[in-house]
Amino acid sequence: MADTEFAEQQKKPSDPAKLTLEAWSQGFMVGALIIMCGITLANMRRGVLLHKLILIEVSDPPSPNPPTQSAC
Repeated sequence: MADTEFAEQQKKPSDPAKLTLEAWSQGFMVGALIIMCGITLANMRRGVLLHKLILIEVSDPPSPNPPTQSAC
């Protein structure tokens, strides 16, 4: 039963309004990441590890296939 619910949630939207909303939301996410990257670069100082870690985290995109849990 959980597999069918998961499959229904993974369907791509075909409604033009939903597609537009999805495209805008992805655009805002990319824009926010670019702004975060720019702010981090602007505030970087020598020897500050936190800024380098933030930059690494922002530049590493999430995987399209999230890890699954195994039933043991």
